[in-house]
Amino acid sequence: MQGNLREFDINYELKKLPDLPGVYIMYDKDDNIIYVGKSVSLKNRVRSYFTTNHKYKKVQAMVEHIHRFEYIIVNNETESLVLEANLIKKNRPKYNINLKDDKQYPYIKITNEKFPKILKVRDVKDDKAQYFGPFPTISDLEKLMELSILIYNIRDCKLNFDRGKFLQRPCMSYYLERCSAPCTQNIDRENYNNDVKKVIKFLSGDTSEIKEILLNKMKEASVKEEYELAIKYRDFLSELDYLFTKQIFNIKKFKEYHLISYAYVENILVVAIFIVNDGLVIDRKHFIVENNLDLEFEELFSNVIRQFYISHHNKVKEIYIDYSDDRFLNEISLFLSKIFDENSISVKNPKKGVKFEQIKILQKNAKEILTKHIFDSKNINIKYLEAINYLKNILDIETLNRIECYDISNISGDFNVGSMVVYKNGFKSSKDYRKFKIKTVVGQDDYSSHKEMLTRRFNRFLDEKINSIGSSFSEMPDLILMDGGKGHVNVAKEVLLEKNLNVPVIGLVKNDKHRTKGIIFEDNYIELDINTNIYRFLFDIQEEVHRFAINYHRSLQNKKLQNSILDEIKGVGEIKKIKLLSHFGNVSAIKKASIDELMTVDKMDKRTAKNIFEFFNNEG
Repeated sequence: MQGNLREFDINYELKKLPDLPGVYIMYDKDDNIIYVGKSVSLKNRVRSYFTTNHKYKKVQAMVEHIHRFEYIIVNNETESLVLEANLIKKNRPKYNINLKDDKQYPYIKITNEKFPKILKVRDVKDDKAQYFGPFPTISDLEKLMELSILIYNIRDCKLNFDRGKFLQRPCMSYYLERCSAPCTQNIDRENYNNDVKKVIKFLSGDTSEIKEILLNKMKEASVKEEYELAIKYRDFLSELDYLFTKQIFNIKKFKEYHLISYAYVENILVVAIFIVNDGLVIDRKHFIVENNLDLEFEELFSNVIRQFYISHHNKVKEIYIDYSDDRFLNEISLFLSKIFDENSISVKNPKKGVKFEQIKILQKNAKEILTKHIFDSKNINIKYLEAINYLKNILDIETLNRIECYDISNISGDFNVGSMVVYKNGFKSSKDYRKFKIKTVVGQDDYSSHKEMLTRRFNRFLDEKINSIGSSFSEMPDLILMDGGKGHVNVAKEVLLEKNLNVPVIGLVKNDKHRTKGIIFEDNYIELDINTNIYRFLFDIQEEVHRFAINYHRSLQNKKLQNSILDEIKGVGEIKKIKLLSHFGNVSAIKKASIDELMTVDKMDKRTAKNIFEFFNNEG
């Protein structure tokens, strides 16, 4: 790895770049990783960032923030693919593609234990458990789980008593007749597992037994004049047939393969994925990516596919891609073989048959998603314009280009941080966002924390104005939004008055459920209709500033935790600490590691590995 944090001379380092395959890592002035890329020629690719006029603003912005770079030479392009993907996954750089997946559909899981339990999950793992689904809605899943527990008394607790450790008395579920209490040996393993087999049979689609049981229970409840209970059983009966019309089956019994297609227009790429089991589409995913870094289409498409598999899904043996270039398909196959640790992953372009027809349908899906996205994006401009005009009217101003919103995040006064998000012409301007460590406030004091943040922000403005320095602080906002009510507005006004500055201030007021409900301006409260564009606009800003503050707060919290704990262990210096965190990802994973697992870390010796293991395992 090349690069030096101290006195890094970019022009000098550019001259030393080798004409070899590898991965390059870009850092900002705060030493945060902002971009990770790969290339068959480090020399040509890295130099291009600093010697070419870029037409995309995102590329320009990234280059402006590059303070130093490092590179890692590898043997071949396949190695660079894997290394790049892992570094992106671990560091989530600001300028790399960040796939935001819609939530996976839920499944019912029957665990592989001596006394299996029934669970609700979203990930299907290769763990010898049985999975049923996917379910279109969580309510459908919960109804079938409720029936399984109610009729067969299968447990849904988290207890693990495979090693012969049982309890003295059962929990409340036993007394509510929702569990047969294997934890107290109230039922033997054979009888319990017979009930589990009945549940599996039921979830596999054989509803004859459970229908008979429900019918008898309904009649019994009616005779006892327990009419509410009778209605409950009746409703379960009426819903059973409906629930089993929805592609619900034991997914472990069938062969799974994936289909991938795309649509690409106006530098916007939609990648659509079908997950197919036994010929049926059981899940669908899509990703919308803007080509802000001016990548070639093929590289952009490859990046999305690779990031999906390294971050979002379990291994699969067969993948069919709507792209006919053999070199591209082989590259994806080699990459997947590497990350899944398999000898061969089949990646093909179907030319005919069922899979070809399925690809055509998927392609149609991708095109429709792209068309809708472009249409919605154009409509957003109109909606934002309406919202900004509304604000102009109540503020009685002609220009509203830059809006700044402020928020504070802490836990009982610890890790007190502030955030500033910026919107320009109605759109997020993330390059202008700023974070603040609150330095002068001890404890949980929202008003004082806001005062410190705003004072520092406008001191910077006045200083940069005098010294002609250009940054986000050198621009004056046309409007300040405070995440809070009248008290927060008054704090902002007080700071502006002290600095002899004149900027309108609006408070964003939340209801009891912490959702935007109205605004405060000039001591007047205006409640907002949730169906209006101004409400949606301000709600989005409020959510964004909160997200930004929370993320910064968590990063500081995690950083402090890591530093404080690992620094206490004998033999763990700065280098070993970095190696440990790079290898395991976080302190939690280090805590769970065995001595043998710790020994696999680069530069680790047996004595230090033993110290780490004993430190965490003897920790009270």
